[in-house]
Amino acid sequence: MGRVNNFFGTALDSFLRFHPPENMSCRKLQLPAELPLRLDAGSPPRKFYRPRDHETSPFFKIVRDRFDDFERVYPERYQQRYGYWRPVIRSSIDKFLRCGD
Repeated sequence: MGRVNNFFGTALDSFLRFHPPENMSCRKLQLPAELPLRLDAGSPPRKFYRPRDHETSPFFKIVRDRFDDFERVYPERYQQRYGYWRPVIRSSIDKFLRCGD
């Protein structure tokens, strides 16, 4: 959170240096071409994406192991309350299970 505050604080300081509050109005507001960024030189770069093994998630395991049973009992247990079985459900689940192939 400190980095975000440092970035926005620095950006706001730079903006106000070029556009003091007394000169600010809706018609005159212009941003400088580039706002200087303040980066912490000593910190290592952060990783934003971590690939995950989706097949190890509890949700994937439940869908993989139990969806056929759910589809089989749906008409007798759930159709009266939730309506007919829509074919898009099966195709969506199949796509979900093939994810990553």
